[in-house]
Amino acid sequence: MIFLENEYLKVSFENKGAELQSLVNKQNNINYLWNGNATYWAKFSPVLFPIVGGLKDNTYHFENNTYHLPRHGFARDHDFEAICINDTELVFKLSQNEETLKNYPFKFVLQLRYRLQGSQLSCTYEVSNPSQDNSLWFSIGAHPAFSVPLKEDLRYTDYFLEFNKD
Repeated sequence: MIFLENEYLKVSFENKGAELQSLVNKQNNINYLWNGNATYWAKFSPVLFPIVGGLKDNTYHFENNTYHLPRHGFARDHDFEAICINDTELVFKLSQNEETLKNYPFKFVLQLRYRLQGSQLSCTYEVSNPSQDNSLWFSIGAHPAFSVPLKEDLRYTDYFLEFNKD
């Protein structure tokens, strides 16, 4: 586990999948993320790359070859390298390897940058194409699971997500 912490938040991450594991408010000691109970769903906040969603029969065709990708791709199942860790920031990196190239024939560099800023945690996804000769086809997404209700006197329907942009 890798931790980032400031006066407001304590957050933890796993190298596997560069996955955020907990997001704890230090003022009220509430963890806002799902607990990863394997009976229901063993993930916390997986990264979806190089696809979001599923393919018919987990199969696609590219340049007369057939490839297979599981639902939501493979990033969540690979170990990322932590290339920067300091008091407020953590950067994970995943690049193509022999295993990924078998079913995703593209060179790529995927970086996730987590940053603590006061009482906020931001995550930035950066995807680059080291092979300037070819296009890099991908989609990317996040699948955070929030833990609600947070208090016994509240219900699931008391919660909502609000975005600052359409």
